[in-house]
Amino acid sequence: MNLLKNNFPGLIVYPATEDDLRSAVAFAFKYRIRVVARCSGHDFNSRSSGYGVMLIKTKNLSAVAYDPAKETVTFGAGANHGIVYAALAPLGRVYIGGQAKTVCPAGCLSGGCHGLLTRQHGLGADNVLSIRLILYNGTAVTLSPTSHSSLFYAYLGAGANTFGLAASFTARTHPAPEVLLQFKAQLNMFAPNGSGLPPTASALSTFFMNVSFMQALPINVAGNIRIEAGLLNVDMFYLGAAKDAAASVATIAPIFQSPFVVPGSTKNFTWPTLLDLALNNYPPATSIWARKFITNVLVPPKQEALTEAIDTITSRKPTMWLWFVYGGHVRNGSAPYVSQGMRAAMYEAEITTSWQDPNEDEDRMASVHSYLDVMYKVSPYTYINEYTSWGGKYNPMPDWKTRLFGDKYDELLKIKKTYDPCNAFVAQFGIGSDLPQMACKVRK
Repeated sequence: MNLLKNNFPGLIVYPATEDDLRSAVAFAFKYRIRVVARCSGHDFNSRSSGYGVMLIKTKNLSAVAYDPAKETVTFGAGANHGIVYAALAPLGRVYIGGQAKTVCPAGCLSGGCHGLLTRQHGLGADNVLSIRLILYNGTAVTLSPTSHSSLFYAYLGAGANTFGLAASFTARTHPAPEVLLQFKAQLNMFAPNGSGLPPTASALSTFFMNVSFMQALPINVAGNIRIEAGLLNVDMFYLGAAKDAAASVATIAPIFQSPFVVPGSTKNFTWPTLLDLALNNYPPATSIWARKFITNVLVPPKQEALTEAIDTITSRKPTMWLWFVYGGHVRNGSAPYVSQGMRAAMYEAEITTSWQDPNEDEDRMASVHSYLDVMYKVSPYTYINEYTSWGGKYNPMPDWKTRLFGDKYDELLKIKKTYDPCNAFVAQFGIGSDLPQMACKVRK
């Protein structure tokens, strides 16, 4: 929950069934009340809140059901990843979703949804088979590749609080990986004297911003790197068959055997299931409540663009993340409105700051904003689910239509006008957000 952009709703509704959700949306439309849905509230730009809105909290819509004949899972819009993973773990199956247990698929899928298994199986959005969606007037429709297909695909990449409110999803599952290994270490930005490396060599130029090295890693390897105070906190994962583990782990061994490693910082873990990994690697919901400002770029595998970024990062040492969850089968996924930047990305680079004291707001936002010129030169694309914009001053994103949606904005706007002709669902930098809201008369 981003307390920097928190607002106060006029109504809060807790639907327990799909019919409850339909009734709430129909009531809001009748009385011209803006509706916003929230599951976990894991949004950095206030799309899951709003002043005076009807806030629909979907936590009670959290049922999960597995169909063994079809090997599919159906889950409510209020289920978070921890709930879905917990239902599938005893069955030896996995759903392709995000890494954090507190994040909900309903929001994650609306931007594509990346996680540790997406390099092997495509994005979460590529694995969805159907969606139950509530339209602006309370009508419920089933979306799939063969039913309302344009709206189905629009939600999966551009959908958060924009086209309608999801009630539930059905997605394919996959056999759980036989082996889940985690390798942790802390690396210095530069190697110590006497390492034998050139003084200009850094952990970034050697490994994580070295396109040749990263592109050579197999698709059953994924990970994330957090850079803070000039140190790199590295988590790399192997998720796959036992017979392939040794060869795949060997490809990342140079990272953990390098002179950049802080002595005594390496740790290895073996996790029995994806659920155990998620439960032990990401914070509880309460610890993510803070004031936050964040931006990101979807980094293509182009060394020239990264070289300039390396110089800035090694000299100025921002707090940032590198999410290595792209490439592999993400590139040929089936959901056409997922950002083309995501399809082509090597990883997502994210600069962030988090704080509690409102007196720090200006300084904190300015600190991230100062990196935008360098970041946005690396890539013209930003992941829609992980950015913050503040007025016209900090990260105003004047190119948001192409930065977030590529060349698909006009197609998406046409779909929006077909299924939400009154523009009842509006979120900042969402499809149609610069057009009049509630632009048609309501029959009483």
